[in-house]
Amino acid sequence: KIKGDLPKSIEKPVISRYDENQAPVVILAMSSKHYTPEEMREIVDNRLKPLLKRAEGVANIEVGGGRERKILVEFDQNRLSAYAMPIRQIISKIGQDNLNILTGKTDDARDSYLVRTGGAFRSIQDLGELPIAVTKEGSRIRLKDVAEIRDYYMDSTSYSRMNREPVVSVYIQ
Repeated sequence: KIKGDLPKSIEKPVISRYDENQAPVVILAMSSKHYTPEEMREIVDNRLKPLLKRAEGVANIEVGGGRERKILVEFDQNRLSAYAMPIRQIISKIGQDNLNILTGKTDDARDSYLVRTGGAFRSIQDLGELPIAVTKEGSRIRLKDVAEIRDYYMDSTSYSRMNREPVVSVYIQ
C-alpha cells in the first residue's frame, strides 16, 4: 500500500515471512594479510562459494564485505549515433558472446567430470575487441570503438569487520 510513497530511486521492495530456519547456520570471516577485501571477495565469490554450494545440506550462501568487481562499459552516444547502432543490440551481443554453459557430464571408472563450454571474456581487452557490427565497406566495428571499458568496483552495500579489520563474511544457510 505504501509503494507509491517510497522514493523512486530505491530497488523494488521484497516482503517475505521470517523463518528462523533461514538464518545462517555458519558465518565465516575471511581475512588476509596479502589480499585486499576486494580480492578476498573475488576469491570467495569465484572459488569458495561454488564449492560450498555443492555441499550436501547447503541451501544458500550470501557474501558480505569487500566491494564487488564489475566491468563498466560506458557508451559514447555520438559514436553510437554515427554508426546508427541501438544500444540494446550491443548489450545483446555482449551477452551472447559471454556465455559459460554447462554442456554435459562424462564418467569414468572412478570419477565424473562436468563439461563446460567457455565463452566468457578473459580480460577487458577481449571485451573491447568484440565485433559488434560491420560497416557497409566491410570494416568491423568493435566494442572499444563505441565505448570506454573499465575495471570497476561497485559501491559497498555491506561492511564486515572483525577486530576492527575489514573482512569478507560468508553466511551459509
